[in-house]
Amino acid sequence: MLKDTVRTKTYQNVIYQNKFLFKNKVVLDVGAGTGILSLFCAKAGAEHVYAVIYLTFFLSLKIFEIVSNFMHSRLYFIDLF
Repeated sequence: MLKDTVRTKTYQNVIYQNKFLFKNKVVLDVGAGTGILSLFCAKAGAEHVYAVIYLTFFLSLKIFEIVSNFMHSRLYFIDLF
């Protein structure tokens, strides 16, 4: 999805233009992959974002480490591997 900039930018624009839908809400992103949509939701004001992923342990830790630096305690990754 990251290479599909048109689709990613469209999702980002829709989420940011409708921040009132995300503000103080809990978001569950099933099949989060890289977590980009989870990050958009957190930046749009979601109180908590749960990103459910199915990746190798090392890769999921790396993604969590990178994204959690931006969102601190509002973004949680749930690894099903």
